[in-house]
Amino acid sequence: MRRSSTKQIIKKLGIKPWQLPVLITKGRREISARMERVAAFTGIPEALKELSTRYGIYILSTNSEENIATFLRKYGLTNDIRGIYANIGLLGKAKGLKRLQKKEALNIIDCVYVGDETRDIEAARGVGMKTVAVRWGYGNPDTLRSYMPYALADTPQSLASILSEMAG
Repeated sequence: MRRSSTKQIIKKLGIKPWQLPVLITKGRREISARMERVAAFTGIPEALKELSTRYGIYILSTNSEENIATFLRKYGLTNDIRGIYANIGLLGKAKGLKRLQKKEALNIIDCVYVGDETRDIEAARGVGMKTVAVRWGYGNPDTLRSYMPYALADTPQSLASILSEMAG
């Protein structure tokens, strides 16, 4: 499944569009019950702390704001994130990116979306934003590469150098 796009996974599982909201809500509850045990990928807290000294970092996620805040508190990252845009629909990240860009008065040319799924790349492309895909998340690296992000980061530490290169 990791080699498939979100739309392909939904189709393979036989999930009907009307079932998505119920499944997402149930999934958020399951995650919430286990959130204290969720571990960060190695190097993520340190990379986010470093990146936040140079860039404004926002989180856009299908997860709940409560779950994200719990994770950020656990790793001492609350003050490193400028904003959280949570509860984004499974296929609504492009709309979420537009809302974030408008509310925060961001110039889309200066923004980079960092994500681990094909839908992240599709959403960013849909609003004219550059993307960096990451190898340590959900998506398969070969599949992510096939969606042609600006770059594919191998480690959280390599993300800083990629973003510096993109900034010029």
